[in-house]
Amino acid sequence: MIKIGILQYGAGNVGSLLHSFSAAGFPAFVVTSTSQICTVDLLVFPGVGNALAAQSHLEAHNLLSHLHKRHASALPTVGICLGAQLFHSYLEESKSPGLFWLEGSVHKLPPHFPFNNGWSCVDNAGLKKHKLGRSLTKNSSFYFNHGYFLNPEHKNLILSASTFFPI
Repeated sequence: MIKIGILQYGAGNVGSLLHSFSAAGFPAFVVTSTSQICTVDLLVFPGVGNALAAQSHLEAHNLLSHLHKRHASALPTVGICLGAQLFHSYLEESKSPGLFWLEGSVHKLPPHFPFNNGWSCVDNAGLKKHKLGRSLTKNSSFYFNHGYFLNPEHKNLILSASTFFPI
């Protein structure tokens, strides 16, 4: 059985993720020690929260060197919302660099569209191409609640994006 660890960094929808993975038949657990960071098969950075608070937690709990070691080893890591934001090289919310795992920046949504809150479909063609999201249809929708967007330097890294706010 695959070992899925959800990183606790003082923010995030940890409980929701534990339930979701379990419901999908993949029980997960909360990573509680630095030694677990490189031993789980999949590490998940949860979403929801504030970039500066999350970054401060990573530093204060000496997680950064272990996370960078995992990344250097090319071990599977997924970021959801705030988690994915932290991967980038610049975060407007904290006005500071992220982990630098992905070149690009994270910006506040434009003034004419200050917040995305509601259901939207997702362009899942990239997921299908890589045999991911098998049960997704053209009309599958997801609930979004965010005020920032990812702007990766290399657009070919994007497998899926909201059709409501395309990059």
